[in-house]
Amino acid sequence: MNTRIYLPAALLLAFPACDDPDDSEAGEIDDVVVDDGHDAGDDAIEPVGGSTGGLDLTAALAPQTIVGGGPASEGEYPFMVSVGFAGGGHFCGGSLVAPSWVLTAAHCVQGRDPATLSLKIGRTDLNNAATGEIRSVSQIVVHPRYQTEAGDYDNDLALLALSSPSTRTPVEIAGPHTASDRVWWMPNVNATVIGWGALWEGGPGSAILQEVQVPVLTDTYAAQAHVYGARFNRAVHVAAGPMAGGLDSCQGDSGGPLLTWTAYGWQQFGVVSWGDGCARPDKPGVYTRIGSQRLHRWLRSVIHETPAVGDVNGDGRDDIVTFTHGDSGAGPLDVYVALSNGTSFGAAQLWADWWAHRGHAPMVGDFNGDGRDDIWAFTEADVYVALSRGYDFNGGVYVSPYGSADSDDIGRVADVNGDGRDDAVLFAADGTGDVHVMLSTGTGFGPKTKWHEYFAPEGETPMLADVNGDYRADIVTFTQSMNGAQAIVALSNGSSSFGAATVWNSWFAPAGEVPAVGSFNNDARADIATFVRNGNVYVGTSNGVNNFASALWTSSFGDWNDTLTVGDVNGDYRDDLIAFTQDQNADVWVALSNGASGFGSPYVAHSYFAP
Repeated sequence: MNTRIYLPAALLLAFPACDDPDDSEAGEIDDVVVDDGHDAGDDAIEPVGGSTGGLDLTAALAPQTIVGGGPASEGEYPFMVSVGFAGGGHFCGGSLVAPSWVLTAAHCVQGRDPATLSLKIGRTDLNNAATGEIRSVSQIVVHPRYQTEAGDYDNDLALLALSSPSTRTPVEIAGPHTASDRVWWMPNVNATVIGWGALWEGGPGSAILQEVQVPVLTDTYAAQAHVYGARFNRAVHVAAGPMAGGLDSCQGDSGGPLLTWTAYGWQQFGVVSWGDGCARPDKPGVYTRIGSQRLHRWLRSVIHETPAVGDVNGDGRDDIVTFTHGDSGAGPLDVYVALSNGTSFGAAQLWADWWAHRGHAPMVGDFNGDGRDDIWAFTEADVYVALSRGYDFNGGVYVSPYGSADSDDIGRVADVNGDGRDDAVLFAADGTGDVHVMLSTGTGFGPKTKWHEYFAPEGETPMLADVNGDYRADIVTFTQSMNGAQAIVALSNGSSSFGAATVWNSWFAPAGEVPAVGSFNNDARADIATFVRNGNVYVGTSNGVNNFASALWTSSFGDWNDTLTVGDVNGDYRDDLIAFTQDQNADVWVALSNGASGFGSPYVAHSYFAP
């Protein structure tokens, strides 16, 4: 079994294993010594040079190039990164996923001193110093559960903090339940993998960035005994490559991106990790599945803060909240609030100073029914709540029984039984489609009970909203091109279950769009909305019985990289549009609902929040 990293054996032995900075969050974690299982020579691979340009001669002599691929065009992948030693050569790939963050494989950087690394960003020819950017690394953040779960090289992810932001355009990372793009990397879809690695198994690397298309394979195939068996963990791995072999990533490509082309450009859903040899029959490349619920959530919580919207002081206007996440041992794990004045949001104030570690899913909801939204955190094992006192979140902490939540669950918060208290709802992302509920008692959680047998399977986007106006939240799922682009509803009976799933709109929020739920007009029924991410926002108003009537409400709100949501900013009982840019400006934009057929002009309601 080979990881796909170019490192000499002598150097591998010299690098000490180290504890991950998030160790306390994840419990004990084994020290990992990286071993590529492959003789890479005496030095980290330098790009091939000379009059051949590092490509033609080796390609002519090779039994097959990597592996059936070819050179990329200059500037085709501005987000591609070569990870190398400061003053030395390339040994792994990476991708720019935010201006200050590069994504790579954990086995490439585990135990290393950031000062020893140098990154070349946006360079196609590694020998062409006139192109791309060079950045040093200020911090290495390895996934806290790397090599602690089932399968080989599980959770093989790391993020590198840049010494200064890059000016190159980052690649979008696949998000499983927000603008779900799962349909674009289903089995049998061709994906693209790129890198400067070996041109064939045991062969030299290339100075020219190479690209190759590989088919995405089913998890069932990869888990067969003659392929990878139990070494393949479908929760965190995805396999790609022809069953017959011949096309693959190889040593030196580790950490690079596995990409799919979408309506919005390239999107990354995998990270080159490992495989048996290169391009062998029935031995496809195995990639870390960053489009999975658990891995995407962790990535997002390292790269960005997590914004939320809710009325935390009980004045009828929704405020903005951000969770900083940070290192679980050293922090910061702060929660900041900016209160709404009806038009804009005031200064950010610290309301809690130790909440929602990296990988936890934070949100807001009124747990005890006092009219003030509290903060929640869905962890890999349980659900935490900290009560709002109207000026901070120090009103008491409650937690569900250990084991009542799972890292693959999709947690949501709403009042499903109509008692005025928000409850915890868990959508299983394990293929079963189960929906479980833990009702709030105001001082704790009731038992975890199943309220639906099959709703919102993998790739769909589930939400909660009272679509029929009976004061009980119902479950809504947007299929997002997995099964058409439908909006499906199952109504709450208020006591023990959600009813039969019914299609309320047959074409709404296809893959790549960002769906939302809220009350946009003047009735008591929740509606649906979708952000197209080109400025257009459509609203589907509920008739309370069986239909969301869709219409364009604005053509000037929301960019492709904004975090898009809704909330009642001015307290008029109509939800408005809210966008967190989450870039270096970290602006918060708002467009107010007119309650009838549109939203007003967008404006900046806060100048720096939730970067």
